[in-house]
Amino acid sequence: TGASGQGKTTLLAAIAGLVMFAAFPPLDIGSLAWVALPLLFFAFAKCSTGRWGMLTGAVFGVLFYGPLLFYLSAFGLTPWLLVVLLETAFITALGYLAVQLNAVERPLARSAGLAALWVLFEYLRAHRGAVSFTLGDVYLSQWSQPALLQLAGVGGSHLITFVMVLLSAALATVAGAWLPVAPVREVELETLFRRKAARTLLGCYVIFFACFFWGNWIYRTGSKLVASLPEHTGFSVAYVQAAVPLGHTASQEETRAAAEAYLRLSETIPTGNDLVVWPETAIPAFLELNEEYRTRVAEVARKKTSYLLAGGTEPAPGGKIYNTQFLFDPHGRIVDRYRKVHLVLFGEYVPWRKQLRFLERFPIRPFDYAPGEGYKVMQAGGMKFGPLICFESFFPQYTRKLCKLGAEFLVITTSDHWARGTYEVAQHSRVEIFRAVEARRFVVRVATEGESMVITPFGSPQGVLEIGEQGVQCELVYPLHFLSTYHRWGDAPLLVLCCILWLVAFAPSQAGRGRESA
Repeated sequence: TGASGQGKTTLLAAIAGLVMFAAFPPLDIGSLAWVALPLLFFAFAKCSTGRWGMLTGAVFGVLFYGPLLFYLSAFGLTPWLLVVLLETAFITALGYLAVQLNAVERPLARSAGLAALWVLFEYLRAHRGAVSFTLGDVYLSQWSQPALLQLAGVGGSHLITFVMVLLSAALATVAGAWLPVAPVREVELETLFRRKAARTLLGCYVIFFACFFWGNWIYRTGSKLVASLPEHTGFSVAYVQAAVPLGHTASQEETRAAAEAYLRLSETIPTGNDLVVWPETAIPAFLELNEEYRTRVAEVARKKTSYLLAGGTEPAPGGKIYNTQFLFDPHGRIVDRYRKVHLVLFGEYVPWRKQLRFLERFPIRPFDYAPGEGYKVMQAGGMKFGPLICFESFFPQYTRKLCKLGAEFLVITTSDHWARGTYEVAQHSRVEIFRAVEARRFVVRVATEGESMVITPFGSPQGVLEIGEQGVQCELVYPLHFLSTYHRWGDAPLLVLCCILWLVAFAPSQAGRGRESA
């Protein structure tokens, strides 16, 4: 019956959502993403109406994003639920459109159309203004697969998603055509469609293995090249991770404890590194205006004869605050600063704060940060690096902008003390691996909680300070000047391809539905 079929499809979507969650931290079994996607697409193929597809997508979304983002419940169950519903809305809409492809008679067009649709929705999630978000993007589950990672240097990380969805959709189509599974069996399909579905799956496997072997070759060749670089051409970077517990709004005692921890750990850094990096708001105070902290941080730079990039704050107009990275030179002078531009909605600022008084019941900061003037490149010891702070690393357009401005390597600092003890810290630490491969640049990631590390242009983490570990690490990075294929062309080629594939698939599906209704 229709109700029975809908119940089974809903159950399949629920299983797919939970399996997809397991592909991300805390379980972090990335291979399960390759199981969840075919299950979801198999469920979509069983849906006979757009509304049924929406329900299927909604069930998947709630059971995926709900546990994936549960650490947001630290701010209250209501904020967590609102974020989950917002993210689920995208999968719900995708479910409606995916069902329209069920009328497509060509399996290749159906699979390619679904891959295109998924990529377009991922792109929209990352480009919706103040509520842009990327956690949960499919490609993030593959951070430990160096062969697949190399696709990001050519077409961006969404190209990884495209390949994954293309193969998964083809697999689901073949399963629907051939597997005699009674609970989810489709209406008998013609032999011709079955053969086409099998050929489509074979073709998708050819594409996948071509990408895999090419990526493996690029990774091995690039890693050997990095290992062969002469040390005297490198740039020595030391980074400090204190893992000091802080409250949501740091008290004076917590601020002093954090400052003392970073100053103490910095004493163990060997003299002569080119750059020392502390994380975002390592000292959560007006660093430049506080004479004691400024003097002691400057003394570290002088004693270590190094440039020092230290996170702090500074006052902004209108009673607001800047989230700032201060660059001290080896003489202890502040010679440059970068103010965070992309702020976190409700995390760093609250629009209409005076009108939204009910928000005071939630653990939200009682003040607002102000956005900086724009993205910039800093210089230290003759090398140019591009700084980003925390949430900004979730968006590839910012690293692309910095590389176009001449950044030879990237420095990303973050403070995840608010999520201490949750799996958000692990989720966040995976993101910069993709930014490194997209840019073909060394990335220095320095966090308050972890993981702090250097990532090679081919996605290999080096000198990792684990989550919760206190310590100092010194690594070499090498300046690179060329623009990767992705940074040269951006997302435009993949987006154009996806739009064409979607239109090619969608038009026949509408014609097919028209014939059915006639």
